[in-house]
Amino acid sequence: MFCLIFLPNNGENRIPNIIEISQSKSALLQRMEEKSIQKCIDEVGRKNFVNTLDEKNDLSTVNYPLYPTFALQRKEDAVSVHRVEKKQVVVKGYLYNSTNEVVEISDVGMYYVLPIEHWRYEELPERPDDEKQKIVKPVEKKSEDMMKNYDKVLLQLIESIQKRKIE
Repeated sequence: MFCLIFLPNNGENRIPNIIEISQSKSALLQRMEEKSIQKCIDEVGRKNFVNTLDEKNDLSTVNYPLYPTFALQRKEDAVSVHRVEKKQVVVKGYLYNSTNEVVEISDVGMYYVLPIEHWRYEELPERPDDEKQKIVKPVEKKSEDMMKNYDKVLLQLIESIQKRKIE
């Protein structure tokens, strides 16, 4: 048994999210790539996303069309998701600033495929079943007074329409 986990890097609250559990490691590796690419596309859009999974060089040396963007880096059974931003740093000067552009890479999170040794699929807790709720509709009682009032309003509406002159 294997499981796909996303471990976000958001400061102190690094609670892992278990996404899927499967007996096939190759299926989970494929799903891991799809999930990581989809996370990047959701953040920056399809046109801004550059697939860097097969990139062996440093992520800061890759040319990206737009900033900020997301980049992926493959490790053995993991894919790390990074946010890539271009920032300008003032090197010297007050009036005549000379700036230097710096590409900053921050870690967003990591997808892992980990083996689960002692669990069997049958022993995993089942998902809770949705409780079937009986919907009781209130019984509508239509009184004769309400029907008479409704009829009066309809008659008044028809009379007012008939009194209008068509121009």
